[in-house]
Amino acid sequence: MMIGEIGGPQEAEAAAFVRDRMTKPVVAYVAGLSAPKGRKMGHAGAIISAFGESAHEKVEILEAAGIVVAPNPSAMGETVARVLAERPGSDAPAPDGMARVSALA
Repeated sequence: MMIGEIGGPQEAEAAAFVRDRMTKPVVAYVAGLSAPKGRKMGHAGAIISAFGESAHEKVEILEAAGIVVAPNPSAMGETVARVLAERPGSDAPAPDGMARVSALA
């Protein structure tokens, strides 16, 4: 489980690492989906100024690398359970009421 936030390139760097070097599934959550571009946000005063630094852009980058992104903090556990249930060789069913993940990288 990776948790990221707006500002900086670290999530994109992690996505490339996951895509290129990992075989285990990774689930992520990116805080700040409602943060407006150009406004200082958060404890560190992160400023969204370059491509890939907004939460929406980070979600796109992570998903393109095969990382499943939880839509909000309360869905993180369910998202992890769904991804683990979908792993090849897993006998575990998807959690009740949860759609199965169609493809993992």
